[in-house]
Amino acid sequence: MFVSSVSFVMVCLLVLLGGAALHAAPDMPGADFIPSPNFNARAPERVPIDVVVLHSTCMPTNETDETVRLFQSAASKVSSHYVVGKDGRIVQMVSEQNRAWHAGVCLWQGRTDINSCSVGIEMVHQDQTPGDDWPDAQMEAVARLLLSIRARHRVPNDHIIFHSECAYPVGRKTDPQGFDRARLLRMTALLALPK
Repeated sequence: MFVSSVSFVMVCLLVLLGGAALHAAPDMPGADFIPSPNFNARAPERVPIDVVVLHSTCMPTNETDETVRLFQSAASKVSSHYVVGKDGRIVQMVSEQNRAWHAGVCLWQGRTDINSCSVGIEMVHQDQTPGDDWPDAQMEAVARLLLSIRARHRVPNDHIIFHSECAYPVGRKTDPQGFDRARLLRMTALLALPK
């Protein structure tokens, strides 16, 4: 009787969350997991996750915790699967099996619901501040995260896109400005080599 009661409660919770699964552990080992309430179930037609969308936070400060607090606020109605700090800290906020609210209105390769087929990575960076750099610790953390995501999902290099490349209408978003995608892909390839 107890087991069926627990099962009933879990089913009710899933229904309340719109089918989105509860998740309390990070998909990437070593990442902190700080949950955001801003997510829902991915599209019911089970579109494969084959895109990674790279964003920059563009917050008033370069603090990871500032972005984490924003994504923890239900009123913000925004989230991302991951936040990567300048120091290389990785915080997961939404399980990869769920749909984070990071891309907004989009159009990319004929797709309009990018959130349902992607993993969103917010990188702490002030695009609006000239000279704000992308430190090695942050780049390496994003490369390690990308390898981890690719262990679970088939994401080709040409599906690692900038928010500015999928936001609609064109020009609605400009992030991440100054990010070196070629450097990220080189670093990812080096980290994938056998030790």
